[in-house]
Amino acid sequence: MTTSTDVGGLSRLVSRVGRQLDARMSDALDVSGISAEQWRVLSVLVPEPGLTMSEIAFATSLPAPSISRLVDKLVSDNWIYRRTDSLDRRRILVTFSARGRTRMKKLERQGQLLERELAQAVGAEELASALAVLGRLSAYLET
Repeated sequence: MTTSTDVGGLSRLVSRVGRQLDARMSDALDVSGISAEQWRVLSVLVPEPGLTMSEIAFATSLPAPSISRLVDKLVSDNWIYRRTDSLDRRRILVTFSARGRTRMKKLERQGQLLERELAQAVGAEELASALAVLGRLSAYLET
């Protein structure tokens, strides 16, 4: 038995799911006054505070000029701040402000509620499998 995969369909589906997830989070984001793109920036800082702008761009798949604009806005709104790396003074790291960390915890709770909803809709194991497959595809395509 042979199977074929519609790579274009996969690309469209992954993009659509991303937009749908952003839309589901939009109410919580609107209350917090941030956009879906800003949320993506903040969400990559949760497990790894102290990333460079390049690392944020890579993790969010957003272009570097967009990252600069988004980080500038988040800094001015006191979600995050920039600091010099203590080991390499040439590197500028982005990390949460105390206020931003508190505000992000509220958004994380909304994200956890959405994750539970998705797990109920498709099953926790299938959701975990989908994430694992997408992670492996991403790692492969980076090479």
